[in-house]
Amino acid sequence: MNASMKLLATLAPLALLAGCGQPAAPESGQENGQESGVRSVDGASVRLNANPAAPAAGYFTIHGGAQPATLVEIASPDAARVEMHESRMENGVMRMDKLDEVPVASGEAVSFAPGGKHAMLWTISPQAIDAGHVRLTFRFADGEQIETQAKIEKPGGDDMGGMDMPEGHEGH
Repeated sequence: MNASMKLLATLAPLALLAGCGQPAAPESGQENGQESGVRSVDGASVRLNANPAAPAAGYFTIHGGAQPATLVEIASPDAARVEMHESRMENGVMRMDKLDEVPVASGEAVSFAPGGKHAMLWTISPQAIDAGHVRLTFRFADGEQIETQAKIEKPGGDDMGGMDMPEGHEGH
């Protein structure tokens, strides 16, 4: 094999890999069809706990707008109480801390997902469960509010398994 063939054999796989790269990211604020500069929430779901007396877990993505913001509360007329929490690993044990606020940078997305930030909802109304969704209101420090509906998901495993739960959070 001559030198040209060796070079071609070396570069061909690299050229193929270059074609497999990820597509260009949408411009900031354009994710999921969102208009640039508009704060929004999408992908909201609430997973019920297998133990009806224990809180459910809420997941969603907050998209930052033109200005940085701070999420200070999540409320729901369909739940007795809603709190923001974050899971973290400490010395090999998963722990959870209550969050009083969550910063949302301009044009960035903040995910509330299993194993990380999440909302906890206590005592969801039977009417909401029957309807298949929970109404959520996201309140920001600047006074803006975003209302959305979160699809209710039936219990399906313990995504937070092995976590050392603070008092009042058992069973989640």
